[in-house]
Amino acid sequence: MSRFQLKIQCSAIAQLLAKIAKITEAVLDEVHGLPEPSAYAHHKTWQVWQKKNTAILNLRPPTTQGLPIETLHPAFAAFLHDVRSMSPDEWVLEDDEDDANQVSLALCEAMACGFGSETARLASLKELLYRFDLRLQDEFHIERTPPLETHSIRPNLSLSARGTTVLLGEIKSEFETGDPYMQVSRSYQALVHHLDNQNRASDGVPCILLVVCGQ
Repeated sequence: MSRFQLKIQCSAIAQLLAKIAKITEAVLDEVHGLPEPSAYAHHKTWQVWQKKNTAILNLRPPTTQGLPIETLHPAFAAFLHDVRSMSPDEWVLEDDEDDANQVSLALCEAMACGFGSETARLASLKELLYRFDLRLQDEFHIERTPPLETHSIRPNLSLSARGTTVLLGEIKSEFETGDPYMQVSRSYQALVHHLDNQNRASDGVPCILLVVCGQ
């Protein structure tokens, strides 16, 4: 074998090793990274991951819990104090509260109906919540944040206020397609990791998780 042929073979081997190294790195990222929300929604997935140190503290199972909600922000503590201390005769409806009740009733009635698709249910939900001036968005994604977040996350719904995401939501036809609560919980976890990577989570990441499931 000539020196030229040996040089060609060494070059080919070096290229092959580089490809193998790249594939190995991708596989290791996938193994160590958290599952996508759509995969996390399935009980066979979240039952395993909820036992790990990356478990989401969302009370599923009940042992995965964090601090009591009233300790997380004074607003929650004040709300619970007011609810527990007010007598029934103090609950007097004002016009705005009555409007809110009417929209809430309409929302409960509409969401109890059958829908042909998740898209139809989503459209109805957005329309009803718009009466609260809640302009829910369905075009939102959370960028990858390696090493844990190796996927770009796209929840069904989101709501932002002053540049801060305050709501994430998931809509599913039936639980057979996955657990929407576990899915949106993973989306929230990815959001926390993303903001923490940008040093924007030091004061916490308060967020409403909205879940609707049903055909």
